[in-house]
Amino acid sequence: MRVTGEVKFQGEIFSFTRIYSLFFYIFLPGILLLASCTKVNEFTIGENFIESRTRLQIIDTFRVDLSTVLLDSVITSGTRTGLAGEYGDDIFGSVECNSFFDLAFSTFDGLDQGAVYDSAAFIFPYSGYFYGDTTSLMSLDLYQLTEQIVPNTDGKLYNTSSFDHAAFPLGSLQFYPAPGSPADSAIIIPVNSFGEELFTLIRNKDERVSTQEAFEDFLKGFVLSSTSDDNNAVIGFIADKDHTLLRFYYHIDKEIPEYNSVTLTINETNHQFNSVRTDFSNTPLKDLGPDQRLLKENETNGMVFVQGMTELMAKVQFPTIQDLFMAPRWEILKAQLVFEPVRNSDEMFKLPQKLYLFGTDRENRINPNSLLRDSEGLALLPEFVYDEIFHTDTRYTFEITPFINGELADRYFDYEHGLLIGLEQSTSSVSANLANFISSSLDRLLIEDRNPHVKLRIYYLTY
Repeated sequence: MRVTGEVKFQGEIFSFTRIYSLFFYIFLPGILLLASCTKVNEFTIGENFIESRTRLQIIDTFRVDLSTVLLDSVITSGTRTGLAGEYGDDIFGSVECNSFFDLAFSTFDGLDQGAVYDSAAFIFPYSGYFYGDTTSLMSLDLYQLTEQIVPNTDGKLYNTSSFDHAAFPLGSLQFYPAPGSPADSAIIIPVNSFGEELFTLIRNKDERVSTQEAFEDFLKGFVLSSTSDDNNAVIGFIADKDHTLLRFYYHIDKEIPEYNSVTLTINETNHQFNSVRTDFSNTPLKDLGPDQRLLKENETNGMVFVQGMTELMAKVQFPTIQDLFMAPRWEILKAQLVFEPVRNSDEMFKLPQKLYLFGTDRENRINPNSLLRDSEGLALLPEFVYDEIFHTDTRYTFEITPFINGELADRYFDYEHGLLIGLEQSTSSVSANLANFISSSLDRLLIEDRNPHVKLRIYYLTY
């Protein structure tokens, strides 16, 4: 198309016709040269490409429902960790721990008939674990049981288990806890009157301590108890045969007295357990109890609660993930559960770095097989990022791809099949024993679900 016309600019007249003609003669050779080069190389951009319908998409707007669940009970026997004391605040409420155990029978063959009793004490070596304020004065009492410790039919004892004890303690101790003391430090509770009676029976080979059956009937067991409302901490001790002991000190009258001791050890570890009493009054959890085992996050100020031996776990459900079925063809490459702790909730209590996930159902039941594991068969752990400077980007990220793919495998997702978030055990190794994952500490976590919300992040292909 040829365009003609004139324009006057500062007194000069320019012709459009002449300008367009000039452009034509200048650029035409360049256009021909470019066309010639393309033909020589026989190359056309895009000639071998086809349009792909495969798309990688990321979405984190699935609705995630959160609740705080109070389990019926948790196993506390066999953990080799004793806990005693009491602590309370206006967030998680108060918790009281009492540790039950009994003593192993021994033949006491080496005790000389001329032994003279000096003293006796129970020894509870610190495990290094504590919960609460250990700078406050603490009081513990040791009671003798009036009924034998008998495990349930499943061979276990629970945080709700208990056995009767005498009205008056065998010994008491007021002290300032030192859980971070050297490894050989311990809580030592003198039991001199009780010790003298038992020592005399042992020395005289009394029938009450001559056989295992008679011994267990006579010494039914003990409980280390927190009986003071002034306690402001729970402390841990090592509860096994090498550490928790009853030791008698005696001497033999000679020209140079010989001083010695006799030691009784703790019985089998499945007879040692920790009972736990909680009081959620005046906290966001006040409505939790035997008749109300679940509270949604909107009933607890947008937070959900996790704590080991108090039976608190966070339940996660995914009500809208079935929206993926609206796409005709798709494949999930990665699924992540991402959440943050409530800001500044770690001012007094350190955030747990390790958490565990358990598959669960409508009744919030879990078992050892419900523990989520990684590709190597180990317990699935989150990626934990801690923002030490600003405390605004601390988060946990679980990769839960196998769980999500498994739940969607039959193109149906059961909303009641959720996940429970629990705490790690207090010892360094992780065993397959479910009890050890959630029942040997009082560590806690507050999960935020308002700012920001807990997210299910899905990376998937559509094609």
